[in-house]
Amino acid sequence: ETMSVVLPCAFEGEFATRTVDSLRRNTASHRLKEIIVVDDGSTPPLQKEPLTANFRGAGGGVPVRLLRHEKTRGLIAAKKTG
Repeated sequence: ETMSVVLPCAFEGEFATRTVDSLRRNTASHRLKEIIVVDDGSTPPLQKEPLTANFRGAGGGVPVRLLRHEKTRGLIAAKKTG
């Protein structure tokens, strides 16, 4: 079985990158299908490059999708978007 992980973020910045890194290091690669990061109106917006930069090496990497709300809509809305 595989899983997708939805990570709702609002004004998380570097912590979002650290969380994605932790997921990659602590989850067996054959179990992790994708990581979906939902930026819930952060200022400045999260950028995809820092979220994926460290993960292009060994194992080919797990896809990271970045979705964005232009305005903060709240945790439940961010989870539903993901």
